[in-house]
Amino acid sequence: MWKPSRDLKIYSIFRTALILMTVCAVIAAVSGCNPTRSNLDKFNSSYTSGNYDDALSKAEKWVKGNETPAKNDVLWALNAGSVKMLLGDYEGSIEWFDRAEEFIGYYDYENVVLNSLGSTLINDTAIPYGGTRYDRIMLNTYKALNFMMLGDFELARVEFNRALERQNRAKDYFSKEINQLREDLSKYPDYRQYEQNHDIQDSIDRVYPSLRNFEPYPDFVNPFTTYLAGLFFVLSGDLDKGSFLLKETCGMVPGNPYVCDDFEAAEAAYQKGEIKNKVWVFFENGLGPVKDEFRIDLPLFVFEGSRVYYAGIALPRLVKRPGSAYALTINNGSEEAQTKAVVNMDRVVSTEFEKDFSIILARAVISASFKGAAQYALHREDSTLAAIMAIYSAATTTADVRIWSSLPKNIQVARTQAPQNGILTINNPSGSGMRINIGDCKNAIVYVRIPFAGAEPVYNVIKFN
Repeated sequence: MWKPSRDLKIYSIFRTALILMTVCAVIAAVSGCNPTRSNLDKFNSSYTSGNYDDALSKAEKWVKGNETPAKNDVLWALNAGSVKMLLGDYEGSIEWFDRAEEFIGYYDYENVVLNSLGSTLINDTAIPYGGTRYDRIMLNTYKALNFMMLGDFELARVEFNRALERQNRAKDYFSKEINQLREDLSKYPDYRQYEQNHDIQDSIDRVYPSLRNFEPYPDFVNPFTTYLAGLFFVLSGDLDKGSFLLKETCGMVPGNPYVCDDFEAAEAAYQKGEIKNKVWVFFENGLGPVKDEFRIDLPLFVFEGSRVYYAGIALPRLVKRPGSAYALTINNGSEEAQTKAVVNMDRVVSTEFEKDFSIILARAVISASFKGAAQYALHREDSTLAAIMAIYSAATTTADVRIWSSLPKNIQVARTQAPQNGILTINNPSGSGMRINIGDCKNAIVYVRIPFAGAEPVYNVIKFN
């Protein structure tokens, strides 16, 4: 076991360094100077109060890198892109999503996730945020939407193909990466001890009993991406590809009548000709989940000996946020339709979070083990120094709560006949409504976003001719 050098000069330097590190860590912990928490809180506060310009300003300001991204740049570029999209700056949104994609590519090349075991010495916030699988799928889906809103269907097609390819690779990615991480972590005896320790697992289950109480989507697929891509290809004339994607979505969301009807209509179009005089209304509803932190005190028998002042781990958990409305009611002048969910983003996020959680927990336990072992070793030489190490351990025990927080809670859809007078009325349960001029076109998509209850609806009309 490691011991501080007995050489007084080296020992003095070590002691001073540890004290300075501890002071810095404590100051950061007390003042909340943690970008994974305080900055996200500030951004979310602006976003959820409708101050979108301020939220955008914050996200843009916190992107620090250019060619070489800083560790949180992917997160803030994603948030900047989605706020730009909400504000109607579709070209600006594409630019930010392009930057996020470049940053992600950089981290994929550097392979930072597979080489992140150094984070166990501090915490998971030391790992650069390289984007989750669902982040990457939604990034390309939103880029496709932006191009659709700009009328550039060729580039929209490119982005849909990229999003679908990301989905196809997601299952293989998880299988390889999780197995590699488990192999790396298994080299640490503390990880094997964690695997066999029922007390730690029981503590997790008591604090987080609902971790696995959800129904995951198959193979990490986002039904919204598959459905919107399928609808796009059908309305653009590619019936073969569009019909296949609509069939796939129908199997994932059998409770949504519009999706399965669209598949049947696409199949019928082979015989009856093109689909026309239809309007689809998409509704981005509410706010997706965020993460917060909970702590668990580890049993001290996890560590050899008893001279350990602090042993604990901090873990993230998902916190659901509300929708803005139950549904929207669509009126074309002769009939009404109500939006139905095509994707629950809480489930999309939970699917990936559950897969990652065992690795997050293992790294947290190993980090606590390193810090506990250091306290034990230092106690033999200097009990004061061991106490300072304990303070440092407590101050640096924090969970990674980074998440793309401007995603919606769910996305719904409704379909209706095109209004004869060109005016579509959309109402929410509060009674407030929008009169939208569809104009002259063969088919149309109306895309509505309401991030929180009482927010002014934002919409765009996408025409197909």
